Amino acid sequence: MQQTVIDVMLVDDEEDFLEDVSDALLYQKQIPYSLNVVGTACNGEQALEMARELKPEVVVMDLVMPGLDGVQVADILFQELPLIKVLVFSSYLDFKDMQSIVNAGVRGYIVKGNLRELIRGIEKVYNNEPCFPPDVVQSLFKQQFHRQPAPPRQKLSVSWQDLSYREREILSLHQAGHNRQEIARRLGLNISTIKTYFRRIEKKGGLNQSLD
Repeated sequence: MQQTVIDVMLVDDEEDFLEDVSDALLYQKQIPYSLNVVGTACNGEQALEMARELKPEVVVMDLVMPGLDGVQVADILFQELPLIKVLVFSSYLDFKDMQSIVNAGVRGYIVKGNLRELIRGIEKVYNNEPCFPPDVVQSLFKQQFHRQPAPPRQKLSVSWQDLSYREREILSLHQAGHNRQEIARRLGLNISTIKTYFRRIEKKGGLNQSLD
């Protein structure tokens, strides 16, 4: 019987690591699926472009990357392509950030280095099962118990699809609490360019208040 193929995209800023993981997924015999690596990306911006083009079923992604980080990329993908399942594969583990990771639509979290767990995690998220280590689940429960009511998030008065790729990135960073200088530094743009994008977003009705 022919195996079901899962299209997977890998995102990490270490090219050697991407090659090693690609090979491991290609030749794995652990789960009854064929894992097809449709593409690899080295940073958040490239990951978004490739995901929009390739529409993989699962994105395996590091959290710490140049430019947009894994949480920001996951949040944008959740807005634009909610059928894509994002699985974090990272050595960065800060329990304080777990709630934001889950809120961004991430389906699972595997600590980098354990390829067997990664393969099992791909199977789980593909089948719409959450995949988080027990200590992460415990941390999420603790955060929920001690969480204070959050201020209402700014509502967009324009459809997300009406904004350009770069405008979505800038708006996502702004809503995450970054100011103009921080956004310029993260995206490798000068401050005047960021101001121009801010004005475009405001003209489109991107926020109910000024982006200043």
